[in-house]
Amino acid sequence: MERTKKNLFQKAVSFLLVAALVFSTLVVGTQQTVSAADVSLKPSGGVVTISDENCSYLTQDYTWIKYKSKADGYLWLKFSSNSQVMPYVAGEVQLYDKNKNTYLSELIAYDTRSTTASETSECYGVKKNTVYYIRVNSVGGVKITAKFNKVNDKSGTKKSKALNLRKGKNTNGLITTANKKSHWYKFTTTKPSKFTFNITPYLTGPIDITLSGTGVKTNTFRLQTGLWGKKDGFSPTGKVRAGTYYVQIKPASKICNGYYKVSWK
Repeated sequence: MERTKKNLFQKAVSFLLVAALVFSTLVVGTQQTVSAADVSLKPSGGVVTISDENCSYLTQDYTWIKYKSKADGYLWLKFSSNSQVMPYVAGEVQLYDKNKNTYLSELIAYDTRSTTASETSECYGVKKNTVYYIRVNSVGGVKITAKFNKVNDKSGTKKSKALNLRKGKNTNGLITTANKKSHWYKFTTTKPSKFTFNITPYLTGPIDITLSGTGVKTNTFRLQTGLWGKKDGFSPTGKVRAGTYYVQIKPASKICNGYYKVSWK
């Protein structure tokens, strides 16, 4: 399932009646205008709570969350209900630059009913000492828990500097909003055998993965954002010759950022 704005549109009909109840409960009879305000996160993350009264549905405005990263890494966002009148809440979230003019990620929908991480979480790859704004469109009160994790990405920027992967061990890769270069990895088989290269993406856009080496035909696969948080594997058909194999991972769009895990076995 694609993690895009259309998700929310598909859910909007069921939410409309509930949201109208929120509106009548909180506003009708008071005629008070409530506007959303900008809030800030610490470099390590923190918690932002949006009340029913301050949700976007009522204010007709977004909540903007300011964030400045302390190092290269990823900011993980988790959405949960903060509503006093609705059984669950939904909305949209998107990363923007410091001027709130340019979006740096896809627009994705969250839904606190879901038990699937891809519908209750988002992950942004952020650059050290860079200011970002996170734009939240909320239907009902929501709690946003944010946590920053530093990543020391050791992948090579070209084939000759590819990072050697140890068999069976996960390695984290980072794609920040300021870095669209290729990430190179390699591994070596000592005898003819089958192998599988695995990747688990937590990314805001698609990536292209190219596998090459002595015993395989060079081939490129596109990994879409619908596989967010799900492990995917790429395997040559049958046994291949012993040798060194290379994997190139490259963002396929300007709004791709976040982190991923890679391994081979």
